Parts: sequence; structure tokens; C-alpha cells
Amino acid sequence: MNLAQACTWRRSPVKPELSLCHSSCRKGQRRSARICSRGRSSCRNPHKLSDCHLSVGCVSESHQRVGVRHSQVVTSGKGAATEVSYIADDGEPVTVDFGRVDADRVVRGRPVRIPVSRAGQRNYSGLYWSSTTRAHLVYESLLERDRLLLADFCPAVAWMAAQPFWMRGYDGSTFRRHVPDLLLQHRNGAFTVVDVKPERMMKKPKVIDVLKWTDRVCRERGWQYEVWSGTDPTELSNVRFLSLAKRSRFVDRAASERVSAVTADGMTIDQILMTSQDGGVVTRSAAMTALLEQLWLSRWATDLRIPLSGTSAITVGVAAA
Repeated sequence: MNLAQACTWRRSPVKPELSLCHSSCRKGQRRSARICSRGRSSCRNPHKLSDCHLSVGCVSESHQRVGVRHSQVVTSGKGAATEVSYIADDGEPVTVDFGRVDADRVVRGRPVRIPVSRAGQRNYSGLYWSSTTRAHLVYESLLERDRLLLADFCPAVAWMAAQPFWMRGYDGSTFRRHVPDLLLQHRNGAFTVVDVKPERMMKKPKVIDVLKWTDRVCRERGWQYEVWSGTDPTELSNVRFLSLAKRSRFVDRAASERVSAVTADGMTIDQILMTSQDGGVVTRSAAMTALLEQLWLSRWATDLRIPLSGTSAITVGVAAA
């Protein structure tokens, strides 16, 4: 995988009574916050917005809180604006028309949905530590974790968020609600909304309809949209191996300086490691970690389309996009 491949992206009246409720799992009584569209009168466990930082509720004055100055309105049917709800970094729930949403604030906000683990579930959810945000991001499946890994590796991505917002609106006569998996902010100022779906899900008409609606609404807003179902397993395995050095604080700085000093364009990994160890200044493991860090940060490059090995040639002086 070269740098260009790593960074290529594929391409209402809203229900007025939205309230927060908890749904309890029978086993272990684990709770996950979610949006309840039935209204407070039918919610068994209503609570205040201040009681939960995992969900988004309607805020009547949220337009003023965001301080929006845009006049663009994104519509999805029946002449009504599509609505987006998110949680700002300070914990403030915000609801605003999609065309007026503050993208910078959304991408640095909190997830609107936290995946929970339960016995017998088919997917594996968890936390991914991102070297881009220097924090953990939630994922709902291993496929979603893989997409987070590639976004974290891409130098064109300046920031990213998982489970970033709820979007609600009409698609013709059908009312839709959806939470995209990722929101990526690029260094050139662009934004990409990502939905991660396995190939088997792409055969379901209901899923396709939601994705088409999301694509149309995002592009009307001026955002890019991507549906991701996986990539070449060799490339993914190589990037996963490089990620071993993504935590820079664990990289030996002396080894990093030594490796950088002895490396020349076209040298193989084995040649770099052997030269770095001359004089017993650094160990092989420390030199390897330092080399992987240079590749992870895209300062150096190698062909990720074939399995990494000691014969892999290194290109130095690669400028980050």
C-alpha cells in the first residue's frame, strides 16, 4: 500500500419528542444509553441530559449555542431539514440542522453511542488507542477497528471520531435515523463520513437505502462519504505490524537517532538493523522499533503490498501528505 492508496476514500420534520432512556441488559444489568423516539411519556426510565454523557437529546436552543453563521440547509425530503445531534467535547448535547453543523466541534466531540459486550454476540467491540488523537476510540466490530487503524496510519488525516453523531430526517416519505461509524478530518480541511459494512450487509435493501440516503445528505453538506468493507489482507497485516511502534514514548530515542543516521535510500531492513548495531550502541529490538516508527509516521516508506521482511527496501525522506 502506498501513501495514495492509504488515503483514498470511496466513495424534515424531525420527530419533536426525543428523550433519553436507558435500556438494561438482563444479564449483568449493563446499561447503554440510546435515543428513544417514543417520547418521555412512554419511556420507562427517563432521566435528565445531565445524568448521561453517552447520548444526545434535542436541545431547543442548540442553534444559538453552536454560534452558527451559515445559511445552508440540507434537506432530505418533504422540504424538511435533516437534523444532526452530537455531544461536544465539554459534554454539551447539541442538535442542529445538518447544513449548519460545526464539523470541527463534532469531530472533537464524544461518541453518541457506546457499544456494549454481551454473551453470545457475533461481533467484537472494544477500544482502539489512536496515535492521531492520543486517546481511545470505540469500535463495534473488528472490521471497524481495521478502518480506524488505516485512518490512524494515514498522514492526511488530522483528526477522527467514532460514533460521531446521530442524523435524522426524511428520505422521501421514509423517516430515517442513522449513526455513521467514523468522521475523519483531513489536513486540507475536508471531512469524510465513513460507514463500515461487511460485504454480506451490502446485499440487504434496507441497508443500501440507508447508505444511499447518508451519501446524498453528506454530499449536499459538502462532505465526502465512504462505505468500507475491507482491504487487501497483506496490506492490513503490514500496517498492523507497523502500529507496534505507534506509541512514540516507548521508542528508544538513542536508537531512533542511530537508525536515522545510518539509513540510506534503498537499504533493506536487515541492512539497516545490522548497521545500527555496529559498535553495540543499540540492540536489534530497539533498532527495529525505531525503524517501524519511521514507517508508521510515513517519514519512510516501503512496499506494503507484499509481506514485510528483512529484504524489504526502504525509501527515506517521504513527505507526509
